Amino acid sequence: MKAKRKVFSKKFKYSFKDVLRALLSFGFYGLKALRDIHILRKKVKISVSQLNQRISQIEKDFIRDFLLDKFSKLKKQGKNKLCYLILDKTFFPLPEHVGYGYRCFVRKKDKETFLQGEEYSIALAYFPHSDIYHLLDWERIDKKVTMGEFSASQRLLRRIIKNLRSRRMRVRAIIGDKLYFSRKFFEMDGIKDISEGFISKPRSNAQLKEEKLLFKEYPEEFKKGNMFLNDKKYKVYEVEWLRWDDICKIKKKEGVKIGDYRLIMIESELEKKRYYVSNCTHLIEANEIARAYEKYRWKIEYFFQIAKNNFGEYGERKEVDKRNKTLKTE
Repeated sequence: MKAKRKVFSKKFKYSFKDVLRALLSFGFYGLKALRDIHILRKKVKISVSQLNQRISQIEKDFIRDFLLDKFSKLKKQGKNKLCYLILDKTFFPLPEHVGYGYRCFVRKKDKETFLQGEEYSIALAYFPHSDIYHLLDWERIDKKVTMGEFSASQRLLRRIIKNLRSRRMRVRAIIGDKLYFSRKFFEMDGIKDISEGFISKPRSNAQLKEEKLLFKEYPEEFKKGNMFLNDKKYKVYEVEWLRWDDICKIKKKEGVKIGDYRLIMIESELEKKRYYVSNCTHLIEANEIARAYEKYRWKIEYFFQIAKNNFGEYGERKEVDKRNKTLKTE
């Protein structure tokens, strides 16, 4: 006598980790998929109810742990030993039917485009030898809080330092543009435990008049050689062992007290000069600091372009005609 064959209904066996992996990989780390379950269903064959259930139980810390685990695996690959951490902020537009975010006007020629969205501080790990960039962490910027951008970036970096220290992981250096040119970032507790130091650019070259005179008066002493950057030849100069208070007010070579900061200048054949400030150890040479800022830092802009393209089309986009102040729709 044949045993009765049991008939089971269709079951979905995808775990939270499977769903999370799809959320983060499909739509470039979930910048689209975290909100659009219909497109996600094309990647993960799971019922809408189960998908909603899993998404509702995925917390931000779980996503951050997942990103950190993937970063750890990338670091273990031989060609990815060299890694830079890039910090920047960006505005992500959101559909108008979303119940959060704030309004932003983006200028386009003679018009202003009305957008709804939010700003985030982003931390991106970049591996130059394999040309791979990986989202490591993010922090939402609260526009209602004074200095919200600054405090969000501080929280972001402190959390990264804590996570990397707990896993005994390091990056080569941390790069932030002139928005992060602050002593609080350069001297943040634990930053030398996870990196050689911080690299940034002065907010205004007008503050570097004294340095220009210094480089001009002692050109050969401060010259570190030549370098090629984006197929252009530059002369590299560096003043070492500066204090933070001396960065923008050096008056003479003598009498400068020893500190931890380095001022680097590169000069093109057309005599155009660019300045950088760093407290990196001397394991990183001056030309590497300049290359990290002028070449590697822009990788986060490529990431932003790809991420924003993954938001898809959401309804109509409103534009304001400056001439008659009326709203138009496309």
